[in-house]
Amino acid sequence: MTPTIAIALITKMKLIFETDKQGNSESNKFLAFQNGAFPVTKENFYFMQPDKYGVGPIDTAIKMFDFSNTFNFVAEVGDFIRPVSEPLQEVYHETLKNAIPASNVRGPEQEVRFAKAIAYLNEPIILPNGETTTNLANYDKYEQLYKIAVSEYKNRSLANINATGDGSEAVKQQWINDEPILKKDIERNLLIWESAGKRAQVEKYLGDFLSLSAASPNKTIGDLKLEYELFSKATSIDHLANELNYIPTFFSPINFFEDDAGWHELSLDQSEVQSLVSKAPASLKDLFEVADDNIDINKLSVEYTVVEIIREWLHYSDFLLQRFWKLPDGIAPLADGSGSGRLPAFPQKMIFVRNLKVEMKQAVVEPQGTKKGLLDLIFRKLKPAFQTNMLLKNNEVLKLRNDRHFKTKELLLKKNLIDASSTSAAPAVNPVFHASLINMINVNPRVHPSTMINLKTTEQPVVKARVSRFYKASWSPKVFTTLNAQPDMVAAPTPSATVISTPEMELLAFICNQLPQCPSPDLQLNWEG
Repeated sequence: MTPTIAIALITKMKLIFETDKQGNSESNKFLAFQNGAFPVTKENFYFMQPDKYGVGPIDTAIKMFDFSNTFNFVAEVGDFIRPVSEPLQEVYHETLKNAIPASNVRGPEQEVRFAKAIAYLNEPIILPNGETTTNLANYDKYEQLYKIAVSEYKNRSLANINATGDGSEAVKQQWINDEPILKKDIERNLLIWESAGKRAQVEKYLGDFLSLSAASPNKTIGDLKLEYELFSKATSIDHLANELNYIPTFFSPINFFEDDAGWHELSLDQSEVQSLVSKAPASLKDLFEVADDNIDINKLSVEYTVVEIIREWLHYSDFLLQRFWKLPDGIAPLADGSGSGRLPAFPQKMIFVRNLKVEMKQAVVEPQGTKKGLLDLIFRKLKPAFQTNMLLKNNEVLKLRNDRHFKTKELLLKKNLIDASSTSAAPAVNPVFHASLINMINVNPRVHPSTMINLKTTEQPVVKARVSRFYKASWSPKVFTTLNAQPDMVAAPTPSATVISTPEMELLAFICNQLPQCPSPDLQLNWEG
């Protein structure tokens, strides 16, 4: 695969995941490909359902801590992920401790409205399958299903818009056939979101909640501090030395990695490449060693899914983005809105891929042992200097991560959580720790299967975690293919094509939240006292 193909693929994914429904760029998020420092397998995600996968309590704890250790990082803004050494939870916690709230206080009438908003958002509802959820979680589920339908439309629309030259007629004809179906699917999901998801009602009360939180900032920030301490104590294993502070961090859907979980297809046809490359920013092109514009593939296709990182202890929209707080004089802002600061960005979602298939125009002989993952194909085309810098940074990050991993295991041994002298497959476990761990995994993040109306889908349980004030909108939907039939957009490859394929799952990229200027205190609020 040539650098030209890599640039085209990255550009297409950015056009899908960095834009809104109309294709306008969203400045508050960006797509960053992973840098090779995040090697994961299915086993890394078993800790959410340890009984199902036969994982013991200690291995569950280690995997849970490793997940928190790996994915709670501050990211620099760029096309490839660049973590900084300071953990996300430490930056957030210190910000909470330093935050100076405005002096405003809610009046009696506002308190009534505030309580009513929380009650509505938390109001339990019974799903057709008998499971219980809340108004807010149900709203979020249908919103995500709508967004999936929009992403599907953008994927196919981009193929049509950018198709030129050989094979373009077939792509454009396929679009003529499929666009009405895709539009209807968006309209259907929007209608379901508005009706079954009670969109208007939820957005009204969610708006009340956010505005009235700002009406009593001191109480709000006090609640957030207390909540953070409760979350951190739930997983604390190092009270005295204070070297290993883990914070509960999960993902949703919880079984996205299973073979029968429904994923989507992302494809790149040869006819799209030149047009996509012309739209790529110069900063992206500059990362690759582009010798020519050679297009050496007929088609690249891969299945993908988007997985949300669940951090119930981090309040982004209802704290970091709010204007009812500021930092003391002398403390630098978290972010300046242009990618600088102590917290310019952090990962919110992960994009996984599997079943990669690349139809080459000519046979390519790869050295034995060459990795065939999509990330490997992209990484090998980067400029050597950029590769070297990335690898050096990776070594620093991996060393810190590995140090924490081994310290965790050592600490568990010292606390007699494992009988160090035993080689048995069933280690002795501290019953108090075991009970707290089971409570943390099986009670705090409550698992519910999602439902859809008249849709043929694959069940994927999702996480819905309780917080002190209301259920955050973190109940991701099951992933499904919205079209019953998705005919190939391009004719079969020529007989001379060589197919490179791998079924392996890999973490390809992150969708990151980029902070605007933060904090950005509202000068109209009362800051005296």
